[in-house]
Amino acid sequence: MFECRRSALEERIRNALYHDDPGQLQEARDALDRIQEQDPDKMGYTRWPFDQRVFITFLISQIAPLVGLLTAIFNLVVMFGKYK
Repeated sequence: MFECRRSALEERIRNALYHDDPGQLQEARDALDRIQEQDPDKMGYTRWPFDQRVFITFLISQIAPLVGLLTAIFNLVVMFGKYK
């Protein structure tokens, strides 16, 4: 998506340089700057497939509460099993 837009703007810049049109050149350059600011690679966002570190961090954050819940349920089952 960003590559397609970037390529189109680079083509507009080349055309503006070829036709010596400073207004179009400035407009295309500003648009290219805005596109580059929004690029996920530049922002540091991770794209799919995620790297292993991000995936493990996500899994741990989801599994930790589940382990706590299962431990509490297991303790209740053991506690009520002693009173029978």
